[in-house]
Amino acid sequence: MNFDKKTTLMALSILLVAVLVGLNFEKFTGQLILKNEGRSAYEAIPSQVYASNDPSIVKMNNPIVENGKKVYFTVEVGSEGTQRKLSIYREAGGARVGQIELDQNCGGNKCRPDRVTWADYRIPESWEGEYCGRVWDYNIKQFTMPGGCFTVP
Repeated sequence: MNFDKKTTLMALSILLVAVLVGLNFEKFTGQLILKNEGRSAYEAIPSQVYASNDPSIVKMNNPIVENGKKVYFTVEVGSEGTQRKLSIYREAGGARVGQIELDQNCGGNKCRPDRVTWADYRIPESWEGEYCGRVWDYNIKQFTMPGGCFTVP
């Protein structure tokens, strides 16, 4: 077979374009991929905190947790991540009364974006009233709104 220079250059050009597209395919398509419930990859989502008195249930509406028992927190980490510490506050006065280190899907000082993490906390005998868990959210640059609230009778 005898190829002329024009055919050879054309074949090499097509091959070069195919290789460049193949090597950069993720860059081309990554911006169009949708994440978490149909939101775009660049939409900012804040973190959410949930509380439960049962480790097998993620979210309960203001559960009742007895003194000496555990409250279970689940954090849906937002699009920019959170600090690794979950703080427990008295709902009425706002004073912080406890703090928990989050371990799952967290490293260093931060929990990774778009992940779920959890922790539990044993309620001291002296507590009574309503309490809420909050985390520092890097997306909104403040603590999350009170969420993960529970009542100690």
